[in-house]
Amino acid sequence: MTKYIGRVFLTFALFSVFAAILHGQPAILEVAIPTYPTLAAHLGLEQEVTATLGISRCGRVKSIAFKTGEKNFRQVVKLAIQKWRFASSQKGAEIVVTFSFKLLPSATKDPPAVIFRLPNRVEIYALRPRIVDPGDRATSVFGDDVLRPYQD
Repeated sequence: MTKYIGRVFLTFALFSVFAAILHGQPAILEVAIPTYPTLAAHLGLEQEVTATLGISRCGRVKSIAFKTGEKNFRQVVKLAIQKWRFASSQKGAEIVVTFSFKLLPSATKDPPAVIFRLPNRVEIYALRPRIVDPGDRATSVFGDDVLRPYQD
């Protein structure tokens, strides 16, 4: 887990530096990663959320204006963005960031959780939940059918 977290932050650091250099944007100093909304994952929903961030001179996010995205996805993005911190500058800045929420097949081994793409794109991945057919028969540790109808 520590190895994975290290990869995420190294990727993020490179993303921030390159974005700042190549696109004249403020460098990102701190980031919080949005989580995939649980209900949306269970419903198989994927979504792109695009937001315009107003950055103050001290590097804090002062405003968030959403251009696309449904309510559940906007909420997790807003909670994460409010924790972002940018390098301070002489004047404020405005940047547009797109968060892409994607589901991967449940059998995927070692799936990525987050990928940062230049410029200003963040991809959040989750495994597609396995759907269990209620008609499937389950057995208890004693070998009895768990889902058998009540009998007198």
